Amino acid sequence: MSVVVSDTSPLHYLILCDSVEALPRLFRQVVIPPMVFQELQQPRTPAPVRAWVQSLPEWVQVQAPTTLDRSLAVDPGELEAICLALEIKAAALLMDDRAGRTAAQRCGLAVTGTIGILEMAASRGCWIYGKLWTSCTEPMRASTSSYSRGRWSGMPHDGKESMAG
Repeated sequence: MSVVVSDTSPLHYLILCDSVEALPRLFRQVVIPPMVFQELQQPRTPAPVRAWVQSLPEWVQVQAPTTLDRSLAVDPGELEAICLALEIKAAALLMDDRAGRTAAQRCGLAVTGTIGILEMAASRGCWIYGKLWTSCTEPMRASTSSYSRGRWSGMPHDGKESMAG
């Protein structure tokens, strides 16, 4: 199992959909940068998300990138997540934001969003599709390309084969 870096929205929506426990079944560790940690605690963030981040599970680690490539035209959370993923050579970056995904892919990172995570979990038998539609309390902002392909952008599947395509 691999190590991935997550931006805010995949964690936010997986928590709200009661599906965040799929992550430790798919990955050994999820690393989040400090800005993502802060964004998950904002006053406007739904209470279940804020509660989850106050008691992070052992498979989540907060780590700051040592350098930031400010030439990337993305928001601070995406910037930290991209730079951290590059720095620790993460297997993938979990991100929904289109501009962030594009910047990450240009940096050579494998990227997937919330829908891709749910699809991977379903394909491995650790998530039921119906749960998404009955549990989500907010609409999801997912990349059309991620949803339509139903694939990870170059993400290694079990670390052995590519699911791209």
